[in-house]
Amino acid sequence: MQRTAGEYVECAEAAAGVTASGPGDLEEVIAGGGPRAAAAATAYEDCAPVWAAGYERAATAAADRFVVRHAGALDAVAGRYDGVMDRIAQDQDLATYLAARVAEAT
Repeated sequence: MQRTAGEYVECAEAAAGVTASGPGDLEEVIAGGGPRAAAAATAYEDCAPVWAAGYERAATAAADRFVVRHAGALDAVAGRYDGVMDRIAQDQDLATYLAARVAEAT
C-alpha cells in the first residue's frame, strides 16, 4: 500500500491542494471542519478510485501469496469435491425432493 499512499498524496494535492496519504487523513480534516474541510471533501471524492485500485492490487497480491503458500491444502480440498456437482445433478431422489419443496412453496 506504500505505492497507493504515494499515488493518493499526489491525487489529493492535485485535486484540492490537501496533503493526505489515505482516506483517513481526509476524513480527519473533514470532521474537524474549518477552512480546509471543503477541499478535503473534494479530494476524498476525487481520489476514491486511486485508493480503491490500490486496495484491489494489495488484495490480489495477498490472495496470490495465500494460494502459493497453501497450494497443497487447496488442491486436496478441491480433490474432495471433484465431481460433486455432477453427482448432485444426477441424483433423482434429490431432484424429486426439491421439486416437492418448490411445489409446496408456490
